[in-house]
Amino acid sequence: MFTSLNLKIRISQFAIILCILSIFTLPAKAVKEISNLSNQAELSLLIASPHPTKIESFFGHAALRINDPILNIDYVLNYGMFDASTPTLVTISQLLMGNLQCELFAVSFEEFVKIFKDENRRLTEYVLNLSQEEKETIWQSIMYDAQTNNRFYVFDFFNENCTTFPRDIIHKVLNEKLKYPFDTTTTNSYREIAHAQVLNHPWFIFFIDLVFGLNIDKQIPLQYILYVPNELQKAWSNSEVINNDGSKSPFLEIASLINEIDISKTIQDMNRITPIIFAIVLFCIVLLLTIFEFYHKKYFRFIDLVIFGIVGLFGLLFYVIQIGYANWYYMPNWNMLWLHPFYLLIVAFMLSPSLQKLTVYFNIINILAIVFLFGGFFFLPQHLNISILPIMGVLLIRLVTLTINIKKTFN
Repeated sequence: MFTSLNLKIRISQFAIILCILSIFTLPAKAVKEISNLSNQAELSLLIASPHPTKIESFFGHAALRINDPILNIDYVLNYGMFDASTPTLVTISQLLMGNLQCELFAVSFEEFVKIFKDENRRLTEYVLNLSQEEKETIWQSIMYDAQTNNRFYVFDFFNENCTTFPRDIIHKVLNEKLKYPFDTTTTNSYREIAHAQVLNHPWFIFFIDLVFGLNIDKQIPLQYILYVPNELQKAWSNSEVINNDGSKSPFLEIASLINEIDISKTIQDMNRITPIIFAIVLFCIVLLLTIFEFYHKKYFRFIDLVIFGIVGLFGLLFYVIQIGYANWYYMPNWNMLWLHPFYLLIVAFMLSPSLQKLTVYFNIINILAIVFLFGGFFFLPQHLNISILPIMGVLLIRLVTLTINIKKTFN
């Protein structure tokens, strides 16, 4: 969805562009006039395949290329750039908080291609079927943004990324002239599109389903579904543009493979433990231990202390993300009913004999919430990941076990 470059590379590229175009660091009041494109200029869409291991590139990448041999311009106008020198944990935190600063950045086409060759990713170019006037309008619009603070933006997973900016610029210029091959009222959801892009990354799907709430399950218009590179390319490849004489022609004129994946260098995913496998194994272990307890009339308190302690700590982190960062795609989120920090209260109650009676009432509330979510798989408007079923099963078994044991103690 976005890319990073080494800070030294960025500065060197930046200097080259400054020398040639003299644009990117000027204040808004000092915007320079940009030369008009020649009639040999081409504007094209570049689509890079997903990276197999880099989370920030699981969805691939999109950028616009402007190539004008008369003006000696061949640059990739790249949205979604961020400073790679920022520590990873800081970047992740900024992403979750919704304040990761990104910008429009230009690199030479040669350098751009080298980046994706080094990462062994497929890079394909699609020349856009645009009139000279449309090319000029897009060029001037992008160059104006590049000279002003418009080049900066706050990254949004679904609405402000490397794909949405080229999409919106083209839509703004072409408007009704761009005709899709299907009904534009057809709706889908952000989550369904996201799932389709990361099928080979079950843990990332689990993260999406856990952290992103109900709002990304709402059906949205076609234009907003095209927020990932692959979907944008597929839609535009089958679209037509209405010419000035009323005739129609394909919107993407030429497709060129710039770089192909070297199969011998591909990275194999060795992670065979998926979320559902992990959850089922955990459920089976806890179930067997619980059966052993009942059969031998024992109670292993440490099991509940460990389970509720760990879930409570994860719940605390989860609530901090959901409530503290409060992005539109986080809340409301039905996962907050089962994954919450209040399990830490159970741990506290268990360690304090005088408070153990309170645990019974608290357990009953949690049991009802979990039972509700089991049924919610069939009627709630939010998609819930199937992997949480065994995890909720673990919590349900131990909540019931703890409640029975406490009642026995006080009877």
